[in-house]
Amino acid sequence: MKKASNYFLLALLAGVIWSCSTKNQQTSQAKPRIKTNQQPIKVTVAKATLSPGEDNLTYSGTIEPSTSIPLSFLMPGLVKEIYVKEGQAVAQGQMLARLSQQSQQSGYALALAKQKQAEDAYNRLKPVYQNGSLPEIKWVEVKTGYEQAKAATALAKTNLDNGDLRAPVSGVIGRKMLEPGMTAVPGTPVLQLVKLNQLSVKVPVPENEISQIKKGQTATVKIAALQDKTFEGVVTEIGVMANAISRTYDVKITINNTKNEIKPGMMCNVSLSQKQAEKLLVPYQAVSNDIEGKTFVYVVDRKTMEAQKQAVKIGLFHQNKIEVLAGLKNGQQVVVRGKHKLSDQAKINIQ
Repeated sequence: MKKASNYFLLALLAGVIWSCSTKNQQTSQAKPRIKTNQQPIKVTVAKATLSPGEDNLTYSGTIEPSTSIPLSFLMPGLVKEIYVKEGQAVAQGQMLARLSQQSQQSGYALALAKQKQAEDAYNRLKPVYQNGSLPEIKWVEVKTGYEQAKAATALAKTNLDNGDLRAPVSGVIGRKMLEPGMTAVPGTPVLQLVKLNQLSVKVPVPENEISQIKKGQTATVKIAALQDKTFEGVVTEIGVMANAISRTYDVKITINNTKNEIKPGMMCNVSLSQKQAEKLLVPYQAVSNDIEGKTFVYVVDRKTMEAQKQAVKIGLFHQNKIEVLAGLKNGQQVVVRGKHKLSDQAKINIQ
């Protein structure tokens, strides 16, 4: 009897516990949920801006003389004197070097003597011929002899002059190839004359960029040896034959050197400006990739003060910015700092 009473009490207690649990559950379900306010996330923003449609093509190049003239004697001989040094400025017509000319001087003196003799005969017999006292055939001999003597003298004088080497134009002696006592051969350079008031920069341009370069295009030349001083130049020549190995074309840019501070052989960097369509740029820190590899930015909604996740298509880097090709408009604000804490439509506090 006592045992049966215990079973009854246990059953009654279980019923009470179940009743309270059910009531509490129903009360909990009936109670409305309260939406918690999201704390705004502190962010830094920047505007998407249009950049002027200008790009630079940059190359390394070497300074060269715009005019370089190899100077040689027109006749063989022993070099007697060289009157100039490398780096010396010379004027047009200035004597630069001379061959030993003993035989040429003797030949010229002999030719002059024969010309004088023929001239005397011509002057003496001319009035005789005019008076009719000298046969025609004899006069022709005298006249012909005089003309031949003058031609021989002119040739001897040319041979003598060819032993002198003079500057064809004003410039600077770039190189000296021979010294006194050495043998000169026609066509073999003795000196190299260069003009330094204008210089050229030769740059190799890849085949995929050569079509972007035009004659008359301006260039900026920076020379490291002159503390990165810059000079303005103009494209004057564009090569038509590619280097078989490097597949590059030589482009020449002319620069003025009125102060003679630039020297041939100096290395330089050349920038060629290219006008293109305007580019929409944002700081590169604004761009992110999601787990699927898609590129996006957070765009600021000023009305709701929320960050809207916006897919974008990007282009090339431009220093510390990146080009946006699609998905963004000029003037829109994007989050550049604090974006790692954001999600789409997150509340923000712009710092």
